Amino acid sequence: MIFSRVRNRISAVVSVYNELVCKPKGIKQYSSDVKVTSRVKQVDIPGPDPTPPFKGNDSDFPCVLRNSISGPEPEYEKVISGFKTFTYKQPFQFKYHDGILPEVTIAYETWGTLDESASNAIFIFSGLSSSSHARSHAENLKPGWWEKFIGPGCAIDTDKFFVICANHIGGCYGSSGPSSINPLTEKPYGTTFPVICIEDLVRFQFMLVESLGISKLYGAVGSSLGGMCSLLTGVIFSDKVERVVTISSCAKSHPSSIAMRYLQRRTIMSDTNWNNGHYYGKAYPKIGMKLAREIATITYRSGPEWDMRFGRNRIDPSSQPSLCPNFMIENYLDYQGEAFCTKFDPNSLLYISKVIICLWINLV
Repeated sequence: MIFSRVRNRISAVVSVYNELVCKPKGIKQYSSDVKVTSRVKQVDIPGPDPTPPFKGNDSDFPCVLRNSISGPEPEYEKVISGFKTFTYKQPFQFKYHDGILPEVTIAYETWGTLDESASNAIFIFSGLSSSSHARSHAENLKPGWWEKFIGPGCAIDTDKFFVICANHIGGCYGSSGPSSINPLTEKPYGTTFPVICIEDLVRFQFMLVESLGISKLYGAVGSSLGGMCSLLTGVIFSDKVERVVTISSCAKSHPSSIAMRYLQRRTIMSDTNWNNGHYYGKAYPKIGMKLAREIATITYRSGPEWDMRFGRNRIDPSSQPSLCPNFMIENYLDYQGEAFCTKFDPNSLLYISKVIICLWINLV
């Protein structure tokens, strides 16, 4: 009898133990063919320190949101007046890959008067992203990108010289380029546009010069990409130019320059809206274009200039750091990218960037 009572009590204790320990509230017993999908709910137990165990960053990243949705329609599409055009109506063959265009158009502007002997002409080769609008005139009163250097009494004196400036082939300011319409398909060329080189640019611009009745230039002038063009002019057209001026330029691109331009092209081509270069009439690859310009801006300035202009100055000295711009130099890069990204065709940047790094003039 006593043994039976003890056994019953032991069984009761085991039963309670199973209920309280082996089968706590919230846990069910499952057969081997049922997947366990829940666990004991964790309970935060306040400790002696009232500080929360975690407090992280909380931001909707306005700088990223602004990059993706803001900005007007691409401005290069609105450059429709203020320049003349020269169209070569026959097929034009490019140097690389046997590329051919059925016809080629180049946009150009002029200042001054060509003399009777046609011997006072100066050709200004533009930079990578420049249009033909180097100086204002009656058809376009907006100041040009070399407004202070061209004109009456200026370094390039229009009282003495007949000045010509053109938009490069491959550009997007009136000359044939990736955004131009292929007359055979009636669609933009996109990345079907032939790969170009500086020799192609210079050859066609000399065709423009000849169309104006000029057999020999008084001088060829240019900076950056334009300086490369003017330098090449003295090599391949030495009998058609008397003087060459090259500013802030070179005869070949060095590895560091090649690397930086690769990164610029890579950011554009990695933008999902780039669509292998066929984005016309669709979503514009703004984020990639903006970042490409920000990278480029770093290469246009030197370390000492950054120190002098910005140092470690903050946008708001009283604010705490965030993952968006806090320093003035960050804000400057953001502004430069935003200001440029819709002014130039991304495909044009890809093509002409490649033009620059492929140049190698052996001057030895």
